[in-house]
Amino acid sequence: DVERSRGLGDVYKRQDKKQRLWESLWPKLLNFAYNLFQKDSFWQSPDNNESGPFIGDRHWVVSTYCRLVESGCEKDARAFDINLSDTVKSTLELILKQESGSDFDNDSDAISVAINSSRGRCLEAYFKLALYQCRNVEKDSDERQKIWETYEPVFSNELNKPETANEYEFITLVVMYMRNFLYLSKSWTYENLDKMFKGGNTSLQWLCAVQAYSYVGALLPEIHEIFKEKNDYVSILDTPHLNDTVKGRYVEYMCIAHIQKIENIDDDDSLLKLLLSRKNEKELSKVIWYLWSIRDKKLDIVKELIFHLWPKLLELIEQQVNGYKKLASKLALWSEYIEELNEQNMALLSPIAPFIDEDHNAMSFMEELARLSTNNPLDAGELWKAALVNPVYVYNLSPFEQLFKNLIAQGEEGNAAAKEIAEVYIKNCDEAVVQLYRGINKD
Repeated sequence: DVERSRGLGDVYKRQDKKQRLWESLWPKLLNFAYNLFQKDSFWQSPDNNESGPFIGDRHWVVSTYCRLVESGCEKDARAFDINLSDTVKSTLELILKQESGSDFDNDSDAISVAINSSRGRCLEAYFKLALYQCRNVEKDSDERQKIWETYEPVFSNELNKPETANEYEFITLVVMYMRNFLYLSKSWTYENLDKMFKGGNTSLQWLCAVQAYSYVGALLPEIHEIFKEKNDYVSILDTPHLNDTVKGRYVEYMCIAHIQKIENIDDDDSLLKLLLSRKNEKELSKVIWYLWSIRDKKLDIVKELIFHLWPKLLELIEQQVNGYKKLASKLALWSEYIEELNEQNMALLSPIAPFIDEDHNAMSFMEELARLSTNNPLDAGELWKAALVNPVYVYNLSPFEQLFKNLIAQGEEGNAAAKEIAEVYIKNCDEAVVQLYRGINKD
């Protein structure tokens, strides 16, 4: 029956959602579930420890019901009538009283554990039901406040579960769904921020909350202040229990704090100054990559940060050339922010030119060099020579063509530079570039 229902499910996904009579189905499904979960015999049924493609037990039933509820809270033809919310709410609260949490440890992927446990599924359904009810009434109305008041005791109780019941699903999910909770109640959310991130880096609760916040995708000033006050940013970067992806997201948040002007690069306690002082290649590479990744937004503050950080990064690279070759290559990405080749900008680009291919950024660098050669061909040629200290593999010849043409157009000096560059490619047996040069010279 289970396999058959799965097959039918696939068929229904491909067909019009309206073909089922959801209006009459929902009351039957939801009342059946309410009655089922009230039975002691259901909760006393043993866990199934066998392995296989499908092993059904009460945890599977709970998870499936909760996914059904989530789909019923969507704004589409399958949504259940808002008047059925009380039945659903009572059913989910029944489940929360019975279903225990999954095992978490310091090295757990907290999000994965939370969203895949039956208790976590129930909490997600409970969140979405609260949102469903609140979205169906006027914002800031008394009715909406009354709806929130029916959920708040459960949420507040769940917030204490790490201490009272050793359960971490809610603390993980409430932080991951932070923006949804701000929609439900800003006051409750802000009042409980300290409690969500309590415990410090030795606390399992803190580790779960920190992982969850990395999924929010937005820097909340209130959380930033908590982290600054408790020195949590350092704890996050130093703990062995968080992976590089999570740590990288916090490096992004540290950058965003400066972009939003919550942080000032000139202050002694600036987070970007902190990252510079740590001299960690992964962290600094993430700073370079992130500030480059938002180039299309054309923010003046980002350019200010880049040109403030660039010379300081070069100092680090010059101190430990062998240790920071990839970091030097990563800096090649920032060449996109250079508008002209003057003395100041040549000083920024020259030290990184020999290392552009260490982290596979040669193509990006050469494209920008070709762009800059339109107005400053001889300076671009000097940078090209500097890059040829180490062999540079570029699969697209278009930048080379533009660079050669702009150099040769400068007359005797440009021709000499182009010839010198071509001789390096002859020595390196790079036939494609040599033929390109000869063809342009002949024309």
